Amino acid sequence: MNTLRHQDVHASQDGIAPVWAEATARRLGFRYSDDSPWLILPEGVGLELTLDIVPRHIPNTPAWIAGVINWRGTLLPVFDLSAWLSGARTPMMGRRTVVVGKGQEAAALLTTGEPRVISCVPAPHPSTPPCELLRPFLKLHLTGPDGDAYEFAHVSWFRAAGGQRTNRIRADEDSTARSFTTALPTSS
Repeated sequence: MNTLRHQDVHASQDGIAPVWAEATARRLGFRYSDDSPWLILPEGVGLELTLDIVPRHIPNTPAWIAGVINWRGTLLPVFDLSAWLSGARTPMMGRRTVVVGKGQEAAALLTTGEPRVISCVPAPHPSTPPCELLRPFLKLHLTGPDGDAYEFAHVSWFRAAGGQRTNRIRADEDSTARSFTTALPTSS
């Protein structure tokens, strides 16, 4: 079991430098863009890198829904956090697809670069998450040799993203139903 311990410090010529405690947490992490912090998964959550699987685009979906993949006989949605944050579709070139979670709570995300094991400890000073939109889904601020990392509440984000899509479809259906019923002739 990985446990988080406080970060020890010692004096150096440059001021205070971290000394990584023996029992730092080792978590799976990924980045959604080149300049994003690492998003790490809660302890025990799996992440699988898909090889040679390209998401199939779904027409009439928001930019942040990159498509679907067939993962071991199950269709999984593929989400693009970078597009969700910017509102614009992002190029697939150089992006990787990772499957996060299992069963009903599994989905795929586009990443930049390779996901990897991140060694981290709690950050000595809390910081503002890099993006206001992601704030509700970033639970713990950590730091390590790879830079800042945030524990990503992926299940909450998947549910919120799915709810956004579901609510949009419902709104479109309601709008279509109202248009259809107002266009019907009235009987006398």
